[in-house]
Amino acid sequence: MDERVQAVKDRVHEACLRARRPASEVTIVAVSKYSDVSGTGWFLEQGMSHLGENRLQAAQPKLDAFPQAIWHYIGSLQTRKVREVVQKFAYIHSVDRIELAEEINRRCEGLANQPGCFLQVNLSGESTKGGFTAGELRNFVRSISTYVHLQVIGLMTIAPQGASDDECRTLFRGLRELRDEVRLLGEPASRIRELSMGMSQDFEIAIEEGATFVRLGSVFLNQ
Repeated sequence: MDERVQAVKDRVHEACLRARRPASEVTIVAVSKYSDVSGTGWFLEQGMSHLGENRLQAAQPKLDAFPQAIWHYIGSLQTRKVREVVQKFAYIHSVDRIELAEEINRRCEGLANQPGCFLQVNLSGESTKGGFTAGELRNFVRSISTYVHLQVIGLMTIAPQGASDDECRTLFRGLRELRDEVRLLGEPASRIRELSMGMSQDFEIAIEEGATFVRLGSVFLNQ
């Protein structure tokens, strides 16, 4: 295994030890948007099967080259791209508004494999960042049973750029607590188990606060 990958996996393992969690609870999504087709193949050679892309057009050559990968759509998603994305990606991390949820629900009807979706939550209140507020999320989850083809499996958030460790920890803990709260609403909200939070600059804090998916890209370049 390449030493860069081993170093990242060691850091994940150590964060899990601090949190008294098994490392098997954390899935590393290697953000291949920084790589060409050859570079994306390198991740697979290193045993990393979960790959993240944020633009459909740029991802397409990689999707074609590596159909065996488990593909995550991690970028902002326009409704006009939903039809293609739900057919090609196993996960969507950026369901940030009701209109998008409605379109995913419509486009997933009849699909044998429907992507697992994360509801993006804007806990930091940044005006430049999409996502449900905590109040909007609670209201949406109460109506989620009407979206019969929308497979919501978790919540996602992104810490503000330049946030301190304490600010990141407060944000990630807030998402975990919000997840625990909405799960009490019963089926199907009780299926919202996963937490997609933590990127290259803050993934260890996110893991300590309960992340089950971390999206890592530049950390593999900087080891």
